[in-house]
Amino acid sequence: MGGVQPLKNWSSFSGWTVEAPTLWCPGHLTPHVISVPKTLDAQREVGEGFRQLAGHTAFQWSVGSIDGCHIRIKAPGEPHAQCYRNRKLFPSIQLQAVCDHRPRFIDVLVGSVHDSRVLRHSPLYHSGAYPPPGHFLLGDGGYPCLERPIALLTPFQQPVRGVAHQRFNAHHVKVGTERAFGIMKARWRAIFFHALEVDTSFVPDVVMACTILHNIYDIMPLFFYILVQHIQY
Repeated sequence: MGGVQPLKNWSSFSGWTVEAPTLWCPGHLTPHVISVPKTLDAQREVGEGFRQLAGHTAFQWSVGSIDGCHIRIKAPGEPHAQCYRNRKLFPSIQLQAVCDHRPRFIDVLVGSVHDSRVLRHSPLYHSGAYPPPGHFLLGDGGYPCLERPIALLTPFQQPVRGVAHQRFNAHHVKVGTERAFGIMKARWRAIFFHALEVDTSFVPDVVMACTILHNIYDIMPLFFYILVQHIQY
């Protein structure tokens, strides 16, 4: 860890100075802070949240919204540079996340390929344990519509045929994971609004730490404030 440089001002509103080893600490909290709703009551709460967001009862059986976003990184050296170059021709690592209605992260995977390929390589896909029977995840057009091994509901492809399909897509677009990505990126502008200045091997740890802190901030603002003070002083 000694070769990793400190990350300065990684939160635009706090002006923290965080040494890289500190970012390992939140990782131990992952199972407690990032987890899918396991009880029927918790799943119903998420479904009701999506129903309210979408404005339609069809979405009450949704227990998560899945999407991916690109985290810009400093270009690694050859021969690995091409592995991280995305379709827009800049180096990045892809964050795939499932979020609930609040929006909090409930499943996170850091990869380096297209949305659907990250999904097919994910433990979420291979285990088939979530979503539970009778429920589904919501995904955008970058994902396939699936019934197995996981139920994944995507918008109707363009051109949309008929008013019913148009209305479904209009409701669907309101519940995307982009809200969680947008909030997290706004909280840590210095990390996500330019190429991440750390070794490529350390990027997943930084991204995971940000998703954990995103949830902590939402669940326990006072605890988050105490954590900031501890790190800063």
